[in-house]
Amino acid sequence: MYLRKFLLILLIILFYNAEARSAGFKSVAGKYAPMDINQWLLWETSKGIYIASPYKTAMSNQYPIGTGHLLYLDGFVWGGFVRDGRSPALRAGGGYYRNGVVPGWIVKPGDGVNPPQAVSPDDPRVRIYRIRKDIFDIDDQELRQDAAIFFNLSADSVSSEQIDSLRQLYLKDWQEWPADLGAPYYDRNQNGVYDPDYDEPGIVGADQVIWYALNDLNETKTTTLFGSPPIGLEVQVTVWAYKIGLSEAVFKRYRIFNKSGYSIDSMFVSQYLDADVGDYRDNFAGCDSVLMYGFAYNSRPFDEEYSRFFMVPPAVAGVLLQGPAVPSPGDTAIVDFQKVPDFKNLPMTSFWLHQTGGAIPNPELGVYKGTMLVYAILNGYAGIFPDGVPFPQLKVSFYSRQPTKFPANGDPVTGVGDVDGKGNSLPPGVRYFFINSGPFNMAPGDMQEVIVAYVAVIEEPGGDNISTVRNLQKIVPTVHKTYREMVNFSPPVGPRSRKSEPSDSSEIFYFMLGQNFPNPFSGNTHIKFKLFKSMQIRLDVFNLLGQKIRTIYAGNMSRGEHFLRWDGKNASGLKVPAGVYLLRLKSGALMQWRKLIILK
Repeated sequence: MYLRKFLLILLIILFYNAEARSAGFKSVAGKYAPMDINQWLLWETSKGIYIASPYKTAMSNQYPIGTGHLLYLDGFVWGGFVRDGRSPALRAGGGYYRNGVVPGWIVKPGDGVNPPQAVSPDDPRVRIYRIRKDIFDIDDQELRQDAAIFFNLSADSVSSEQIDSLRQLYLKDWQEWPADLGAPYYDRNQNGVYDPDYDEPGIVGADQVIWYALNDLNETKTTTLFGSPPIGLEVQVTVWAYKIGLSEAVFKRYRIFNKSGYSIDSMFVSQYLDADVGDYRDNFAGCDSVLMYGFAYNSRPFDEEYSRFFMVPPAVAGVLLQGPAVPSPGDTAIVDFQKVPDFKNLPMTSFWLHQTGGAIPNPELGVYKGTMLVYAILNGYAGIFPDGVPFPQLKVSFYSRQPTKFPANGDPVTGVGDVDGKGNSLPPGVRYFFINSGPFNMAPGDMQEVIVAYVAVIEEPGGDNISTVRNLQKIVPTVHKTYREMVNFSPPVGPRSRKSEPSDSSEIFYFMLGQNFPNPFSGNTHIKFKLFKSMQIRLDVFNLLGQKIRTIYAGNMSRGEHFLRWDGKNASGLKVPAGVYLLRLKSGALMQWRKLIILK
């Protein structure tokens, strides 16, 4: 009797654990996605323009994966004068500790009379999409670490059901890739339109790609950020990385569409980074105005968080690779990895650095003064534009500082120039910065494209915090060179050939397993599934401990819809106890699962 009670309690616990895992998957899938193909772990979210983990644990933004935190938050900020006759004309938006955007794209642009309209947030296509190009070839063991990050578990704790859930999510995003909305793809048959049976998701050979769309039409969000009315911008974000080669870098592209129906002038954009190099209280930061990056590093060779991994704390940089394109006769810009004559890409035009205890005010949130302050920052000024003064340097006294739009533009390795922590600069602490570019104008319907890279480096034991900055100085030019070579990338053409992919597939899901009916059940239950080609399949039932209870079918089956029956008995012909069981349909590396509930 006591054994039966114990088993019943255990079964209830297992049931609710399974329910919790299912709920956890639903709360993350479509809203959050980790970029984790190389040494970086960065959580992107379709909820706004910032990196954010869905878990309040150590599994957040790390470098290298499985060690310390390197970035606390990022954001993308813009500001400009909107000529729609509405006051105030100066508006700012994006993301900076709060979000001024909401998920989804603009379905109907403004026309000067009617305002733009956004897609319903309840549209099932409004989500974050993530693909990896090896998904048809990767086995469960290779996918285990990815699943561990996605479900916030140790690799040993990941179940086969969770691995398969992640695989199916990748396949779903591949199948439903929103190329018609602007997500990047390879036009393999070169006909100018996306054909799911022939073309494929991807960008410049990346091993992993994330895409999502946002808009600024929610006035509550925009005023809560900087106190501005909406503009009418759609922003498409693409994030990508490589498994080998440049494992120190993650690339991010922002495509900004002016769908307001009005012109915007004197516009600036900025990449914002709040770097926590392990312990957030002991950082320094700086910039390189020539190579267009801001960076942060630890003020000491030792960091409390990274020392747990016997590591020298790394250094991190945000690199502007491609600024907005503006007319410039005789020059050549790059847009969508294509050369555009008589235009040029704007460089980093100013840099704003926040230091703990610094006198320069931060943009205020929720009030219009925040708009004026952030626009001053985007212009490279320390006060409210146009009455402010350029940012002061850091290395001399407060009263005699020389004006510059690039504070901390010195070299920590040699100690030459305006170096954070030197002279009369402030002591180490919290550091975050804006990498700014502008001005430019946007006519109705215009698109601007900005590409940045997050780059991190580590140092071998025996090195120090300055060694990591030296390593950063070496790798950033390579990242710039890699970006320039992306223009010469030759996208794949012709039919796709993958060992697990059928040549005649019109569906990425080769089969679809429906929910059994009735469910719950006490006698027999019927199982419906659909095959999109003839194939070898296995249909098995497992208990929640992962033990196989019964093989319902194993063998070849033809294309089409099929129905099978299970009588609730195990392989020995005995009725199984009441409880929760798992049904798995498997073919090769692909699997789908459903939950069965048996009543007494």
